[in-house]
Amino acid sequence: VINAITRSVSAAEMVVGNVRVIKVHGKSAEMIDPAGKKSLVQEGVFIRQGTIIFTGHDSGVDLIFENGSSVNIRHSSQFSIDKFVQDPFDSETLDYKAAEQAPTTAVTKISVPEGDIIFKIAKQQAGALFEISTPVGSAGIRGTSGFAGRQGFGLATGSASFRSSAGPNLNVVAGSQVSPSGIAEPVSPEVLNSVNSSTAEMRAAIPPITFL
Repeated sequence: VINAITRSVSAAEMVVGNVRVIKVHGKSAEMIDPAGKKSLVQEGVFIRQGTIIFTGHDSGVDLIFENGSSVNIRHSSQFSIDKFVQDPFDSETLDYKAAEQAPTTAVTKISVPEGDIIFKIAKQQAGALFEISTPVGSAGIRGTSGFAGRQGFGLATGSASFRSSAGPNLNVVAGSQVSPSGIAEPVSPEVLNSVNSSTAEMRAAIPPITFL
């Protein structure tokens, strides 16, 4: 009876989520796993919270999170998965190429202390948290696409709340950005095209059986 109760309680708790490397651009991307082991980033490997990825001047990495969100780590960047836990669910039943909404409630915190990322965050479930931290500030994401890092924080779709280190909280909407100096301004058409192109390429690279 005691064992049965223990299993029931554990099943209701959040578990550590998986993240899959779906594409590696170039050959100089490296990572440090939660145990401190350093290695080259390889396509198809699964990583978890506590992992740090470094890209060189000629490399980049595309990731798909088990909650349906994807991230393109640009060249010359440092990216970390600070926290990624979620309510348990059967990931084998999810079509990740078509997923627009997160399949479960999750807590996701990622950081870009150096360089830039392009992201497409699935619409989050009620009670979920998705946070992106950068040197410019941090953003709470509910479901949108955009970029974050040394160039600031901007969106191609949706909206987000951005806490700037240089000023008050800002509501960022599609087509706008917070510059590195904390100023709200429009995103250039060239950057918007780059975001849309990168998110489409990430979606196309997702394998049919994403998580086993």
